[in-house]
Amino acid sequence: MKEKAQPSHLEVENWRDYKTLVNESVCQIEAYLAEPTMEKNQCLRDLLSNVQNVNNQYKNHAWGPVRIIQSTDVLLIEKALYGILRPSESSHWGYQIARDYAERYNPRYGNGLIPESAVLVEDIANFWCQYHFGLPLDKWINKSKKHS
Repeated sequence: MKEKAQPSHLEVENWRDYKTLVNESVCQIEAYLAEPTMEKNQCLRDLLSNVQNVNNQYKNHAWGPVRIIQSTDVLLIEKALYGILRPSESSHWGYQIARDYAERYNPRYGNGLIPESAVLVEDIANFWCQYHFGLPLDKWINKSKKHS
């Protein structure tokens, strides 16, 4: 969010508030993951409530209510909090985060994983290579090729 431009549908104050909420969320998530406690767990639950309120508008359509997303960045945090607070569902929420992060829309291809998504999928793979192997994706690939 630090590098993103303010979306045209948001007021300056809302954009600033969302950036602050995401930053606070990341700090609290990192603190909890470093040392989980019941107190920190409760803080994450309280934070989840605040995060949910950002995207808490619905519009009724013929087929049912549709959630209006004001900030996809805050939505990603919401899903991360669900994954942390509901460990048995963490793989589901991890997938949801990755999908929401990488999916894009282009009238030529529609919505989903399209050519513009490739760099984002690479970003996800790079994150996991760093996390599991301590190497960026390109170095891990080169190392793997040398050993095969």
